[in-house]
Amino acid sequence: MEKWQFMFVNFAVGGFIFQMILIIGVYFISKFLPKEKTDKELLETIYKQPSLSGNKIRNLKF
Repeated sequence: MEKWQFMFVNFAVGGFIFQMILIIGVYFISKFLPKEKTDKELLETIYKQPSLSGNKIRNLKF
């Protein structure tokens, strides 16, 4: 019975350490990835495209 308890404790501690390593790894990887644009930035890039210059879309009031 002691072997099962010892094995379970080792798996639990090992799993916890493994999860902490994964969380830290994901955190550092996310720091190096480019940030996503906000909705406002995406709308501004669409608004500034030259294909919209002659359309009535530019004159709309929101």
